[in-house]
Amino acid sequence: MPPRTPPTRLWAQAGIALLLLAVLAALTSLAALRLRADLRDLTTTARTRAAAAYQLHATLADLDAQHTAGLVPGGGIGNRQLALTSARLLRTQAGALIADLAEDGSAHARVAVLLDVLSRYDATTARADDAAGLDHPPGRPPQLALLHTEQSGDLFDTEALPQADALARAYTDRAADLADRAGTAGTVLGGATAGLGAATVGFLVWWQRDLARRYGRRFSPALLGATVLTAAVAVSAPLAVLSAADDTRTAVSGGLRAWQDAAAARVSAARAASAQASWLVVDPSQRPALAQQFAADTRRIATVPDAAVRQRLAVLTADDRRLRALGGAADSARAADLLTGVARRHLAFDVYDVEVHLDARAAARSAAFDAATGAGRADLAPHPALPLALLGAAAVGAWLGVRPRLAEYR
Repeated sequence: MPPRTPPTRLWAQAGIALLLLAVLAALTSLAALRLRADLRDLTTTARTRAAAAYQLHATLADLDAQHTAGLVPGGGIGNRQLALTSARLLRTQAGALIADLAEDGSAHARVAVLLDVLSRYDATTARADDAAGLDHPPGRPPQLALLHTEQSGDLFDTEALPQADALARAYTDRAADLADRAGTAGTVLGGATAGLGAATVGFLVWWQRDLARRYGRRFSPALLGATVLTAAVAVSAPLAVLSAADDTRTAVSGGLRAWQDAAAARVSAARAASAQASWLVVDPSQRPALAQQFAADTRRIATVPDAAVRQRLAVLTADDRRLRALGGAADSARAADLLTGVARRHLAFDVYDVEVHLDARAAARSAAFDAATGAGRADLAPHPALPLALLGAAAVGAWLGVRPRLAEYR
């Protein structure tokens, strides 16, 4: 016989059960939606904006190197034409990348500086090209051409390249911050979901036993089903959120940071090429500083943990020693051919070979980033829809489980 008391206890128990299920549904939804938004922001910042900023940085460095290479006398009219044509293409590419980055409001200040610098750079390099002419005999180019080239190089070294570098690093740091926040939020929300899920399952188990004890029934199939569904959500939802949070950390540590290092080394390769070309055409008194710049850039490339890159770098540095020997012997024609030639064991090819392998490493690290963020999205793919459906069914089961007991009081 049921207790001859008003069903206040039953209504309270049913209300607590439904409230716990509702709060659990809200918390699982919040956790999933928060992590999905963080993953989306991380992907946008890293794959779109940071990638464009690093590509811009490398493009600007390549642009300066090609302009300087086009000034090298005695390297053959075809090689100089190729360098100048490449410079024009790189300038167009730089303009397109800046236009893409200008869509981000936070980058407007640096984009404005870059546009101003590039405008002055265009004017200076045009004057340098006019002064140098298309072809001239071996030896140093006209002094006026050298002066304008030094001015354009200073513009890039002191303004354009630092701004591009700062922009790229700002996006990378922002992506790292997003990953940290997503990881922290995932840990907190996943833990909270697990705790609330355990409490809800515990309450439903206790309620099942209480009803069996008070009403003389062994168990309620509907309430048992609700308990099983809730337990499934209590286990799967926190695991999905915690796994997605871990994927965001992996995307940065195993993908973004390594990609950043390769992209920065790619810029160093272009700067090393520019230092080589400048070394050949400047006054001998300026050569030690350029040699130091080349050494610093190649040391930066050597920090990349990639055997193929280091192998190509060894060839580049060996041919650089040949260049300096020829330059020291005043063999300008052979030095210019070594610098601008595009066949193997020529410095233009050596730099290209290093850059290709750095680009390949950056692409591999970018793929690792994509794989990690893709795994995070896959973890959350059924969420929050599936947990909501299961918890909705659990709420219906809880109500069906208690409804016969309530009917006995009519």
